[in-house]
Amino acid sequence: MVEENIKQKIELKKYISQSQKKDFHLCKRLYYLKHIEGYSLKQEHLSNAVKIGQLWDKVEQVVFGQATMDDVGDIIEIFEIDWFDVVKVKALWKVKEKLIDPDTRCVCQKTIEATVDIPDLNSIDGTLRQLNIKGILDRAYPNYFVESKLTTRPTFYSEPYPATVQIGTYFMLDKTLSHCIMELTRPPELRPKDYENSEEYGERCYKDIISKPSRYFIGYNRENNSFGITLYRSEFDLDELEFSYAMILHQLNDMKQIGFESFYKEHSTCNNVYGRKCEFLPICEADNTISPELFLKHGEVILT
Repeated sequence: MVEENIKQKIELKKYISQSQKKDFHLCKRLYYLKHIEGYSLKQEHLSNAVKIGQLWDKVEQVVFGQATMDDVGDIIEIFEIDWFDVVKVKALWKVKEKLIDPDTRCVCQKTIEATVDIPDLNSIDGTLRQLNIKGILDRAYPNYFVESKLTTRPTFYSEPYPATVQIGTYFMLDKTLSHCIMELTRPPELRPKDYENSEEYGERCYKDIISKPSRYFIGYNRENNSFGITLYRSEFDLDELEFSYAMILHQLNDMKQIGFESFYKEHSTCNNVYGRKCEFLPICEADNTISPELFLKHGEVILT
């Protein structure tokens, strides 16, 4: 039986983002819970990798005038970030301030969006349908943009092919962008020793980072005090990417006629969602029972 509320929720969706696209292909149930029903894991229950990434983003926002150190403190408290991860970020930032000259002549967290005419795959006469796609650039400059990542897997973002969905989408939305600089920072893998306090551990991290900056700041250039990997518009197949968005619209149109069952679980990805266990696995394992201690429900959630 078709569930009318699901049909209505899909029809009310205003736009799609690159992160929604990735989630849709990864697991239909994940997409449903996150982007149609609007559930998210409570901040304190997120993985350490997500937490430290959020902290890094907030510290970067301080440099570009988008946040204060009080905001950084709030992130640490709200996300319940472990002390040793806080120390890692402090050590990284101490070295970055010493070695890297930031270009602050930018617009931070710039929203870009476009209405794309895509083929209606149910039509035989070439009818076009409109799809609204939206993204947020970390830092926008006149003809390029910068994306900042704290990651243990920099190769996932440093090559065009794996970066196609995010970076290619941004090129698709703004034809004035010629290239993207991926500022990839690797967190220290050093673990605190039993006898170390936070200051001693931080000093050890700092010495390791500053002794080999190219390992931690990917593409480090000591001549101009910069780092990053450049990806060019010409390296991305934007026509293929646009068609893949059309496929999502086509599939959603069919799925809303079927209802909840069409948002099936992709069991093979449960333990490897972006390198970690899916945050919605507790819901699936509990036969769709949602724990209020673990999850929050919002309106439609759009993450970019």
